[in-house]
Amino acid sequence: MKGKSNIFKLIALSSLIWIASPIESNNNKLTAQEKNSTSLETTKNKQNNRKQVTAETKNGFKGVVQACNRSSQSVKCDVSIISTKTDVEVTLFARMPWANGPYRRIIDLNGNEFMASSVIYGRREYQKYFKLNLVQGIPHKVRLTFINVPVQSNNLALLEVDASNYFKLQFRDVTIE
Repeated sequence: MKGKSNIFKLIALSSLIWIASPIESNNNKLTAQEKNSTSLETTKNKQNNRKQVTAETKNGFKGVVQACNRSSQSVKCDVSIISTKTDVEVTLFARMPWANGPYRRIIDLNGNEFMASSVIYGRREYQKYFKLNLVQGIPHKVRLTFINVPVQSNNLALLEVDASNYFKLQFRDVTIE
């Protein structure tokens, strides 16, 4: 019985040492000074070798591009948005309702800009705007649809999701699959 007790203590001690060890990351992060309001991180998904692009704002919002897929001249991007600090209701616009309003846009490597034609959240598709109740720490998936994107555009210099005065997530170097 005494031998089992010592083994248990050894396992518990080694677990404590492992938990206390710092976790190292090979992710390439930009500092807030290098990227105004958004920090960026690109990692490789080990299962399918697809890179995952993330963005995080200084005021507690994080986004992850799950995928951007092409169907003819239409591009659909799935993005998860997370509020890391508090529950908040934000308004997401599919189309820009005024000249200098919030954007949901992509810019290809040639500098061509395409505005979102619709946003899908849950089972509903929105052509203009909708209210999104972000619950702290819970990812909320939205699908942005962009039309008339040339077939030659296989990579995006920028995917931008802007929720008025709350956040602007800028994802760079996004691959269209």
